[in-house]
Amino acid sequence: MNIFDELYDNINIRLAVDADASTVLSWWNDGEIMSAVGFPHGVNSNIDKVMATIDSKRLYIIEYKGEAVGEFYYDIDDDIVSPDWKIALVSNRNKGLGTRAIIKSLGILFKKGFKEARWNTLDTNEIAQHVYVKIGATKSKSNETWVDQVGVSHEIYDFCLTKEEYDRLYI
Repeated sequence: MNIFDELYDNINIRLAVDADASTVLSWWNDGEIMSAVGFPHGVNSNIDKVMATIDSKRLYIIEYKGEAVGEFYYDIDDDIVSPDWKIALVSNRNKGLGTRAIIKSLGILFKKGFKEARWNTLDTNEIAQHVYVKIGATKSKSNETWVDQVGVSHEIYDFCLTKEEYDRLYI
């Protein structure tokens, strides 16, 4: 067994429950965790917003060896799903865990019947861009820009992976 198989086997992705609310809230409000997505001061959320997100049944906790290390959430537009991932614990970044969690979470979404996943990231989030291309997503530059929490303007890159392509790569 190679290291990536071991990583994959030790990743669990489960629906968030009420008991996860304080952990998720701390992640969302932590500028170090949220800076890669344009919120260097956190998102200044509250427990009610987190609970509403948990109640949506679209927020999942990423666990590694039984420890909550991140989250993924998705929005829906027709048959297209728009996921978003975070490995919140810095000590678990840059080890392949995010790559495996993304592959596993996309499998969950495609099993739900979605035909295509589309998401985006900021130009400054080069690690995420690298991971998304590595898993087989198509990258394109968006015509949109986004101004972050401290007034910095960012280009946006869009990513797309179809169920057909996912199945070809991972099934």
